[in-house]
Amino acid sequence: MSDMAAKYTENAAASGAIPSEESCRCFSLSEIRTATNNFDDDSVIGIGGFGKVYKGSIDNGTITVAIKRKKDKSNQGATEFWTEVKMLSKLRHIHLVALIGYCNKRQEMILVYEYIAHGTLADHLYKKSREESGTSSPPLTWEQRLQICIGSARGLDYLHKGTHQTFIHRDVKTTNILLDEEWVAKISDFGLSKSTTSQSMTHVTTDVKGTLGYLDPDYYRTQQLTTKSDVYAFGVVLLEVLCGRPAVDEKLEEQRSLVLWAKHCIKKRKLHQIIDPLLIGQMSSQCLKLFGEVADHCLQERPEKRPTMAAVVESLENTLALHRKGKTEGIFTKMLKGMNQLWSGKGKYNNSKSERTLKLNDLKSSQVTVKGGFDPPKVDNEYKRTGKHALIVNQVPEKKAEEKGKEENPPKEEKKPEDDVGGDKEAKKGEATAKDGDAPGVAVAEGEEETTKVKEPENEFYSNNTQNYHIHASTHTWYPLAGHAPQMFSDENPNACSIL
Repeated sequence: MSDMAAKYTENAAASGAIPSEESCRCFSLSEIRTATNNFDDDSVIGIGGFGKVYKGSIDNGTITVAIKRKKDKSNQGATEFWTEVKMLSKLRHIHLVALIGYCNKRQEMILVYEYIAHGTLADHLYKKSREESGTSSPPLTWEQRLQICIGSARGLDYLHKGTHQTFIHRDVKTTNILLDEEWVAKISDFGLSKSTTSQSMTHVTTDVKGTLGYLDPDYYRTQQLTTKSDVYAFGVVLLEVLCGRPAVDEKLEEQRSLVLWAKHCIKKRKLHQIIDPLLIGQMSSQCLKLFGEVADHCLQERPEKRPTMAAVVESLENTLALHRKGKTEGIFTKMLKGMNQLWSGKGKYNNSKSERTLKLNDLKSSQVTVKGGFDPPKVDNEYKRTGKHALIVNQVPEKKAEEKGKEENPPKEEKKPEDDVGGDKEAKKGEATAKDGDAPGVAVAEGEEETTKVKEPENEFYSNNTQNYHIHASTHTWYPLAGHAPQMFSDENPNACSIL
C-alpha cells in the first residue's frame, strides 16, 4: 500500500470507516428463494427504481437482511448493478448501508444488504409517507432530525474524501437515507454513483441522471458531475427535514418547488413561516437561522460557492450544539423566573411574621429547597401529630452557645388579652398554618378531608433520610438527635421554613 493510500485508510478509520476485505458474498438463487420464502409478496418492504425490496433471513434465520431484486422493466441494468457491488465491496462506514452479498444467477440481479429497521427518512417526514408506510413511531424531534442530517453528511463526506478515490453518489435524497433501530442515518442506493481515479480529478463528464427536484442546475447545464452536485442535493434534503414536505409537490402551484419557495422565504426572512408544524416550539430563532444558512449555502447556483461536505458537517454540529445549549439555558431561565417570583413575594409561600401558610396542593412535590442553602425539606405522609400532614424542615447550622442557652430556657410569656380576639385559633380550611405557639420547625398542612381533634401522641421519632428528629409530645418541639438546638419559628428567625 502506498503512503497516500495508507494516509486515506487511517483518516477513514478515524471518521467512522469500517475495514473491508474488498469482497462480498455470492449467494445462490436457491439461498435467496429460501430467504424470501420464494419471493413472497408478504415479505415486500419497499419498491424502488431497481425493483422490489424483501425482508428475509439467511444463515438458518440468524441474520435478518434486505434483499433487492431487479425487475424486468427497470431502467437500471447491469451497469448500475455492478457499480453498487464493486463500490460497496470496497467501502464500509457506519453511515453507509452495508452490502452483504449479491446473486447474478439465471439472469437474476439481486443485492443483499443489512436490514435497516426504520426504513427511509422520507417515511418519517411527510404525513402521506407516514400513512403509506404504516409507521407507528412518533414524529421525529428537531434534535433527532439534526442528528440524522449530521450522520448523512458524514457518510457523504467519507464518499468524497475518505479514500484515495472520490465517489460521487449522484442520487442523494430522503428516500435513499435509511434509519436503523438506533435512528442512525445510512446512505443507500449507489447504482448511479460515479468515481474518479484520484482525488485530484475535479469532475466526471457523464450523462445527466438523478431525481427531479434534487438535480444540481450546473450539472444539468454542463454535464460535469462534481462532489458539489451531492452538496446541492443534500441542501434539498435539509429543506425537507426542516419543512416536512417533499422536494416537489405537484398538488401545489406557486410552492411546487421546495427549493424555489424556501429561497424566497429565506430572502424575505420568513423561513419560520414554512417550517414543519410539528417542530414549532422546538427550536430557537438562532438555531433556525443557522440551519437555514447551511441549507442556503448548499443550494448556491455556482458550485464553487457551495461548501464541502466536511464544512457542512461542522456547521450542522454547531447547530446541534447551539440547540442543546438553548435547551439547557431555557430550563435554567424558567427556574430563575420561578425563584424570583417566590423571593419577590409572588410565590406559593407566605412568610409573614404573623402567619406562615402552605397550601396542600403546593406540597405534592417534595423537590423544594430551604432558603439559606439548607437541605431540602420533605413532605411527611406517614407521621401525623394531629391527623394532618406535616412538613418537617431539615437541620440548620448549630447556633452560638449563648443563643442556644436562650432557646433551651426561653422566658415564659404571659398570655395577652388580645390573643383571644377572634375566637378560635383553628386554621382556615384548605391551608396549613404554623403560628408562634405551634411546634417549632413544623408547618401543618390540612388534608383533603376535615380533621378532628385527636389525642396527643407519645414522644415520637421522625426521620427524613438525612437527620433523625425527636418530637416531644408535650412541648411539640422537635430536636435533631445529634444534639443540635431546636429550630424555632420566631420573629428573629422568620426564614426557618422558607421554601421555593
